[in-house]
Parts: sequence; C-alpha cells; structure tokens
Amino acid sequence: MKDKQVAKQVMRVLKQDISTYGGKIKCEYKLKPAVAASLPPAVIQRLKKNPNLRIIDDLPVYTVGESLDWGVDRIDADIVHPENRGTGVNVAIMDTGIDYNHPDLAANYRGGYDFGGDYPGAANDDDPMDTRGHGTHCAGIVGAIMGNGIGVIGVAPEADLYAVKVFPDNSNTGNYSDIIEGLEWCINTHMDDDPNNDIQVISMSFGSDVNEGDPGIEPWIDAAYNVGILLVGAAGNAGSGTDTVIYPARYENVIAVGATDKNDNRAWFSSTGPAVELAAPGVSIKSTGLNGGYFVMSGTSVSCPMVSGTAALVWSAYPRYDNTQVRQRLQMTAEDLGTPGRDEWYGYGLVDAGKAGKPPETETPPVVESVRIIQDNDTESAEEGVNVSIEPEPGGNRTVTVSAVVKDADGWDDVNTVIAKIEGPDTVADSPVILHIISHNETTGIFSGRFNMSFYYHSGEYVVNVTAVDRTGLSGYNSTSLFYLPAIALELDADTIAFGSLDPGESREVLGDADMSTPEYPTVWNTGNVAIDIEVNGTGLSTLGSDVIAVRIGDEYKELGEPRRFYVNISPDGKSAVDFKLSVPCGTPCGNYSGRVSLKAVMHSYS
Repeated sequence: MKDKQVAKQVMRVLKQDISTYGGKIKCEYKLKPAVAASLPPAVIQRLKKNPNLRIIDDLPVYTVGESLDWGVDRIDADIVHPENRGTGVNVAIMDTGIDYNHPDLAANYRGGYDFGGDYPGAANDDDPMDTRGHGTHCAGIVGAIMGNGIGVIGVAPEADLYAVKVFPDNSNTGNYSDIIEGLEWCINTHMDDDPNNDIQVISMSFGSDVNEGDPGIEPWIDAAYNVGILLVGAAGNAGSGTDTVIYPARYENVIAVGATDKNDNRAWFSSTGPAVELAAPGVSIKSTGLNGGYFVMSGTSVSCPMVSGTAALVWSAYPRYDNTQVRQRLQMTAEDLGTPGRDEWYGYGLVDAGKAGKPPETETPPVVESVRIIQDNDTESAEEGVNVSIEPEPGGNRTVTVSAVVKDADGWDDVNTVIAKIEGPDTVADSPVILHIISHNETTGIFSGRFNMSFYYHSGEYVVNVTAVDRTGLSGYNSTSLFYLPAIALELDADTIAFGSLDPGESREVLGDADMSTPEYPTVWNTGNVAIDIEVNGTGLSTLGSDVIAVRIGDEYKELGEPRRFYVNISPDGKSAVDFKLSVPCGTPCGNYSGRVSLKAVMHSYS
C-alpha cells in the first residue's frame, strides 16, 4: 500500500513538472506508473537526475521488413532520427537519374531534369527516370523513407530529393557539357520565383581520372558554391598512390569523400590525396534499385551520399547555417581515423551524422565578451578596455580593425552573424561591418572585420556597437569607443609683427589678430568649440626667452600655459578670427636689433 502511495505522489509531481515546463502527455499507462510525453531536451536531462524516475528514450522501432544498412548505422544517423530526419532540405542527386516510382523514394521525390538525353534517338526533358540504377542507389542512401515497413532507411529519410540526370540511358559514361547544364539548373533554382526549390546539397558520385587533366568545370562549381550550395563528390576508386583524387571532387569547393570498410579501414580502392576531406562507409552498402528493388554496391560512389545525407541533417538542425558553416560542422564533428588530424586517407575522419546532425539541446543567447579596436598593425591598441585615438593623415584614410570575442554555450558555430555598426559625429561609409570568424574553440570565437576612417570625417567620439545573432535569432551586444582626432594645419592670415630693437632685460608687448581657416579641407569643420595648439616663431632674435602668449576670449585676454592650447568657436563656414597678445622678452644674449614674430596653429580636436 505504501509503495502505491509513493508511486501516486511521484506521478502527480511528474505530471505537474511536464505541464510546467511545456511538455505534452501523450498517454498515461495503466499497468505501471508511467507516462509517454514529449519534453524539451533540457527538461529531460533535469528529470533524469531524479532518483525516483526512470527515463526511457523513445527510440525508433523498425518493422521486420525495414532494415538499417550497416553504413548508415555506422555513422550513427539512426541516433538523431527521433529528432532530426533532414526534413525539407533539398538534395540534388546528380547522376543517372532516380527511379521516382520506387516505394522507398516516391514520397520524397520533388522533381528534376534530364540533361543526358542528347544522343541519337533521345532528347533532354523534364523526365529524369533512371534506367541504370546508380543514381537510384545513391538517392536511397541519402533519403530512403523511414517507417514504411519496407526496404532500407536513408541517412536523411525526410530530405527532399531532386534528380539531375547527366548520364544517358544507354551508358555509364557521360559528358562534362551535360554536367555543366546540370550545375546551371541547380544554380538557377536560387534565382527563380520559387523559394522552396533552392538546391542546398549536390551529391556527385562520378568523375574523371586526374591523369586525364582538369575538365575545366571549376567556374561552374565555384558559382554553385557562391550561391550557397554545398557540393559533395566521390574521391574516386583509383586506390592509393600519389594524389589520386578524381575531378570534380578534387576542386577546392567540393567535399571529396573517401571510402571505409566495416573495420573503419580505408577501402582498398579508395583514392587518396590532400583533397580528401571526409570518409564514409563504402563497402557492400545496400540501397534502393530499379523497379522497386534493392541491391548492394561498393565504391566512393556510395560514400559520397552518406556525407550528402549528413549535410541535410546538419542543415535541418541548423537552418540558419550557410554552406561554409555546414561544411565546418561536418569537419569538426568527424571521427578522426588514421594519422591524428587531417590526413590524405580519411581527411578529417569518418563523417558522424549522430554528432553533426544533433540539434542543440538548449538555446542560450550569444555573449559578446569584449570588443577591441586595432588601427593598422598596432597591437598595443588591442588591449581590452583601451579607447583608441585615430589620427589619419591629411587627405587619406586610416584602416581600423574591430575584433570581438563572442561566446555561445550552444557552440561557437551556433552564432549566425556578427555585425559592427559605427556611430558618431559623421556617417561612416563602411558601416555596418560584417565580422568573420578567425579562430575558435568549442564555445568561443574571435570575429574580425575592417573599416576605414576618412580624413574628412568630423572629429569626436565614435561608438563601435557589435551585435552577435545566433541561428534562432537570439542576440548579444557590446561596444567600445574610438576617438577620431584629425590634425589639421590652420592658415593664419596675420601680418608679421615687427618691433624695434630691444635692450637687455627689456620686453615688448605686441598685439595682433589673425583669421584662421582650412582652405584645403573645408569639410572637416563643424560649428562648435575646437581645441587649437599655437606655436610662436621668432626671426632675427637669438631666443624668445620665456615669452607669454595670451588670446582674447570675449573681452578678456587669457594667458596660455603648456601646451599652448585654447578653444575657439568655429563658424559654419569653417572660419574664425582670433586676437592675440604676445609679450616678447629679449633673451640672453640680446642686442640692438629688430625681430619678427610669426604664428602657426594646428586644430587638435573638438572639445
């Protein structure tokens, strides 16, 4: 009786917790004190710490007729399937087409085009039906349906599949001219009126031997990459040797994928070289075939779609990522094989769909921990907390670097954008500035960007505001200041002051006036108080001694100390007049001769 009372009490508290934390109870079981509920991942972790509860993860169950191929199992794609199946990510299978009537593919098929029909008796059209089986096999590895009770399960079983057929019906040999057409078709999906058909991943299980030379399609590869498409290519089946990775996988903007066997060893046939970026299972992989069938195939051709499907999982978990961020996540989460670090057999290692495609368990906003200003190569001004003074040369610019340290508990790669906006007395043309990642650890990244401060901007304090936004829209903020101090020579329109001979120990008080202006740079003036440094030069005198300088402010003269700095009100037209008084003593030695005094002024800053 006591055990039943405890069980009831625990169940009551459990149901309250589920409701409080936004969960939903699917059902309450009768024979055991248990419920089936959906909960946020963070709440699940909290409940697992309760010694009175046993949490059972709701793992997927497969019917007897449906199987998980060893390769899909090895990269742990099944681990994320309960929460991530690559839903809605557009993957183009550039190959021999797809049997779009296959019961394990039909629901995920979204369309395509046949560019391989330009041979006698055939034509290009919008029917990319597969007659060879190679493309259908690759499509099943990426996105064979899950839960339909038949066949196999893809790495991303809810990805949207597009068939870009670039091989003819009667041969496994194609032409790069057709592949270029297929690449342009994928690029154009980003330029049409349909926002839902943009190809995100192109899976390319084909190529030509490196010894045959560069086929010259890199400009189209780069164009696809530049519109945001991630391209994945089979590294080739040329075996080990001196750099045997095939085209187009060896291009910089393609992920070259090598093959591994069930023991995580490089498959004997897998090409090697510095272009190899990732590895994936590629020996005896079962997948979809023609006419609703299934068959087993080996080669880097089947390793390639393993990575393509994993990329779809990443994009589904992190929908704000661009293709470079997806690529970085695939690299960072790969399981290192062979020589530690990146090597020419496995690249960064075996692709890990379980880690790469795992959505973040919690969402916390990014924190901009610090913002630093560096001008040119000045490392001293990079110290935290230093407000930097910027002094551009007359008529030129001064390059300024903004460096921000951004931390995100969900991982540095959860940060989507970091932007610096500069605000001050004048509009900075380069603002806002996008900051790019330059280094990182697991949770913290250093982002950097550059802008120019023009000599013609008004001087004063400029505030640099840095905002970091993560993939969910949460943001963090921090700022620092820079002081813009252009040094501008002023033209003094004053008569040279002449005076007669001075006797030893005698001093002479001289009054004068001058008009100040900046004829070369009139746009730098602004109405307000400007700090002026003034310098007196004597001609015909061996020394000026300890002369005293005063300027008239209002109706009174004010003596100036060191530095000899005064403030003058500048009119909107960029001109001002100043009255001054000089007390010119005769220094030692001093003789019976006359002298001249001239003045020079430099605008220092706004007050």
